[in-house]
Amino acid sequence: TYSLIKKTGFTGKNWITLPLNTTLKNAKDVITSVGSNASVISRFNASLQAPQSFLNIGSGIGLNFTLQQGEGYELTVSGNTTWTIVGVPYQTTPAINLVFKTGSTGKNWIGLPLSSTLLNANGTLTSVGINANNVRRLNPDTQLFENWNGAGTNFATKDGEGYEVSVAANTTWTPS
Repeated sequence: TYSLIKKTGFTGKNWITLPLNTTLKNAKDVITSVGSNASVISRFNASLQAPQSFLNIGSGIGLNFTLQQGEGYELTVSGNTTWTIVGVPYQTTPAINLVFKTGSTGKNWIGLPLSSTLLNANGTLTSVGINANNVRRLNPDTQLFENWNGAGTNFATKDGEGYEVSVAANTTWTPS
């Protein structure tokens, strides 16, 4: 169950991941499942270093992208919303290809597995390895970013929350 937050004066962005194998297969499925408060769902295409979005207008506008295990998403809501998904835990955790594109920051949006052993930003940064520069989260309560690169806020990681990891080179990573 997610508490999707729309703080007054802010955008209503929430970073999520889907740690369960559900019937939700694409962006439109998420928008439909969340309901009328869902405005936009976005993913970050690391290869292009650009966001891709699906807007809740009419039958939907934008890219109705396929949801991927281990990927993080930005879900924007127009009002506080409680959203429950139903599914089963994944049996395995696949390796994730974290992409660095020359001239970019190497951003990748990720999600940790259900009941991950990575309990905080430092654990995640260390797990990714020597190519990891930064781990970032969007705090849904404050709508402000928290960063960890060995300094900053060593925030706790949470089931169902999405994160941004920046890498300095292409890296294959298997989260635990």
